[in-house]
Amino acid sequence: MIAEKLARLREMLYIIRRHAADNRSRAVLAGCYLSILRSATEQTPVSFDLSIGNRVFPFHMRRSDIFTIAEIMYERQYDLDTALPERPVIVDAGANIGVACIWLLANNPGATLVAFEPAPDNFAFLKQNLEHIEGVTLYQEALGDHAGTVELHLATHGAVHSIVDVGVGSETVSVPMVTLGDRLDSHSITHVDLLKLDVEGSELDVIQGLGERLDNVDTVVGEVHEHLVDADAFYALLEQHGIRPVSKTYYGSGESEGVHAFEATRLQ
Repeated sequence: MIAEKLARLREMLYIIRRHAADNRSRAVLAGCYLSILRSATEQTPVSFDLSIGNRVFPFHMRRSDIFTIAEIMYERQYDLDTALPERPVIVDAGANIGVACIWLLANNPGATLVAFEPAPDNFAFLKQNLEHIEGVTLYQEALGDHAGTVELHLATHGAVHSIVDVGVGSETVSVPMVTLGDRLDSHSITHVDLLKLDVEGSELDVIQGLGERLDNVDTVVGEVHEHLVDADAFYALLEQHGIRPVSKTYYGSGESEGVHAFEATRLQ
């Protein structure tokens, strides 16, 4: 317990020192860390300014979303081994409240970003955080292997809502689902430089929903939930379209929970 608290303290100091834009933001972030000592699902909304590189983003979230901040900015789960081209086209499947979005935008100036998030609570924050940024398009939709309506299972923490029923909560909400291939067509996107997947067990379905458009994707990064997805089938489908894994990593409790992060790219 002491070791865990010390690790969380180091994480807090890093986040505050590197990514709080001003003193008010430092105080807000410190308050988020203090709050999760009492409850890991604290829903109180907060607003502050995040600094990433030479950009500052006004940001809105629940206090418990500090866990997501840490995944992206402390563990740096989306630091890529693969270099993206200038002004890349990025698709974020499972954008949550937009932490990964702003990380990728800050590190890829001039990027075009298309983000998908089906959960109403998450999408409200996502819209606040991103709708003012040029080159960003947001869809309040789930992605799958067919179009229709699906039940989204709502968890007590906004990062783990899922259309797969894994017992995360008893409440559900009906949300629209589309295939990524159809949405790329409707948005006139012919090439995707980076597809980010954080879809809580729907990874294979999203890839299958691309169909032959998977040939137009260069790099895929995200999470695979090993207890929910046939990981061998997932990677085999990527490889059929010329995309090969370059890294697989377990972060935090990922190994015991059966969740690994990955990066796969089209090798030249």
